[in-house]
Amino acid sequence: MNLASPAPTVEQAEAAPAPREASARANHALQSEAVQVEPAPRVDAATPVDDPRSHAPANVVTAATKSMEQAQQELGVEAFRALSPAGKLDFESYAAVIRGGPQKNIFRKCLPCVFDERDFVAYGEVKHFVGVLGQSCIVYAEETSQKPYYAIDLTQFTALQEDSDNPDPQSWTISPDPDTNRQRRSLVNILLKTKKERKQAFQFTFDTEDDPSLAKRFLDVVTATKNTKEKVVDGVLVEEGKGSKTTM
Repeated sequence: MNLASPAPTVEQAEAAPAPREASARANHALQSEAVQVEPAPRVDAATPVDDPRSHAPANVVTAATKSMEQAQQELGVEAFRALSPAGKLDFESYAAVIRGGPQKNIFRKCLPCVFDERDFVAYGEVKHFVGVLGQSCIVYAEETSQKPYYAIDLTQFTALQEDSDNPDPQSWTISPDPDTNRQRRSLVNILLKTKKERKQAFQFTFDTEDDPSLAKRFLDVVTATKNTKEKVVDGVLVEEGKGSKTTM
């Protein structure tokens, strides 16, 4: 049987002592001069350089609508209701409101079958409070707003309800379903078109989940404006050809 050779004898290990180092010394901190802080210069309060509403989608509004906007600058929701002898508006509700239609480039105009994809926007991004009295429709941020965004002379436009299965090429798709990219059935679009060019001036989208008649009632009120002569002018409800009826 073969056995391994025994390990050779080695000398005992010896460790050399660590070298002695001089003690570390830190210099004393030098005294510096006191810091003097000057107060920030006084500046004027920040003011916007333009109207933030001008950054909304493209505006297609007639001169009559613009003049109404100027006239209703101080008319809050409660003041608007107070103009009615009955103390209530012909119609009021929250809705998604967009001025004008989507901007289309040259490809979308010339080759709609290829490039005409729908434009989407979330309902909450364009949700506003809408009130109608006579021929006047006023759009607010909230029901408690003291000032409107703008006013619309309903006599300048033709109203129609959009077919959800065949959407208008000038309309927006509001809060589309992620599976189909189509607008939810409960969201109903009422479009205001210019009478001559048939261009989209405004889009009102109503959530009819809790009230199926909401969009239809708005459409009926707008359609009926051709039979009424009442409108709000300079904060006064007047009838064409007559004097003022109710003031703020």
